[in-house]
Amino acid sequence: MFKLTLATFAILLVVVASVSATIQHYYDHSVYRVRPSNVMQLSMLQKLVEDGDVDFWREPDQINRFADVMLRPDNKDKILKFFDDNLIAYNLIISDVEKIIERERNEQLAVDEQLKTRADARPHNEAVAGFWKKYQNFNSHANFVAKLAEQNPEIVQKVQFGSSHEKRPLVAALIGEKPNSSKKAIWIEGGIHAREWISPATVTYFAQQLVNLYNEKDPTVQDLLKYYDFYIVPVLNADGYEYSHTNDRLWRKTRRPSTSKPTCIGADPNRNFGYQWGGTGASTNPCSETYRGDSAFSEPETRAESDYILKNLKGRLASFIAVHSYGQYWLYPWGWTSAVTKDDAKLNKVAKAAVAALNKVSMSTKFTIGTSTNVLYAAAGGSDDWAYGSANCTYSYTVELRDTGYYGFQLPASLILPTATETTAAFLELASSIKSAK
Repeated sequence: MFKLTLATFAILLVVVASVSATIQHYYDHSVYRVRPSNVMQLSMLQKLVEDGDVDFWREPDQINRFADVMLRPDNKDKILKFFDDNLIAYNLIISDVEKIIERERNEQLAVDEQLKTRADARPHNEAVAGFWKKYQNFNSHANFVAKLAEQNPEIVQKVQFGSSHEKRPLVAALIGEKPNSSKKAIWIEGGIHAREWISPATVTYFAQQLVNLYNEKDPTVQDLLKYYDFYIVPVLNADGYEYSHTNDRLWRKTRRPSTSKPTCIGADPNRNFGYQWGGTGASTNPCSETYRGDSAFSEPETRAESDYILKNLKGRLASFIAVHSYGQYWLYPWGWTSAVTKDDAKLNKVAKAAVAALNKVSMSTKFTIGTSTNVLYAAAGGSDDWAYGSANCTYSYTVELRDTGYYGFQLPASLILPTATETTAAFLELASSIKSAK
């Protein structure tokens, strides 16, 4: 018995060691904010993006506009010397990324323990609210959609519109009163970039609030659900999102190996859509965080979303909202060019109304409004440009949620509900504004 126990223990040690070895840590990784002041400096930073050796959390796109870059311990001195030699201004904003990840992990564990000890005593509504006290994994979000549909069959359906590369179901919560093809639709895309955890948390909260307010006979929401079918996708990048929970907190891309360089895993799904695919801001390097993919719609996730929308919603898609983080931006097309669309004034008006509603909930959360290229950076192949250009959706937006860089992608779980609450107010106002503008 003793020998068996030792053998079992030895096997367990090997298993634990192998699992631990797959976890990406970020000890002494630092994030710097850089600001190019001339064309040459901007070109140098953009070359760093293309090389794929550093991870830009915010990409360099214009002179005198800052970008955020994470540096590793093995390249930090070299890159900072490069900045100094070329007079590129920079300042430190996060000194140790791993410490922020560890703090986030400890918060998650503390919430787990709190919810576990209170599980039996909690009323149903408090138990539901507990879902947004921590960041959930992929299965939890998929189960959330299934349960929401099961408990509210009169207004909620679970729609599976495809499968990921690793065969995870791509699901949306279809929320509306008597869904049918004569109604306008709003598609809300969450979790296209894996590490942006606040996105799925926010869109699931919005789905829950639509149901709650409808059941409470809120006149605004009842009117909206008569007029619209809301399609709410918690996590489009299912494989990448799960990988960010199990292996690498800062994973961004999908998980399908590139056919041209199989050692480089994944494409940036928000550079993979077929409208103006491969243009400015989309890398040809399979190892880059902004790799455009082997071809337009090479990723099964982007193909599934686009196919479903074109087959089922083209001609009635009133709005498309891609939910990201971070930066606090409310953006609209174009992302592939600095030119504006013919609907620029309409898009700006509705965006301002949405942000005004958000600020009624939280005056301190300031958003910048404008076209993606002119306010943030150029990025061809994005889902919002595709929705506007290929799916004929006028009110197409990308919303970058909290914060502005202090936490970056690791927004504390304690800020999920404040972020989701203010965003819910914005989405409701957006839907109402579009309806009244018909």
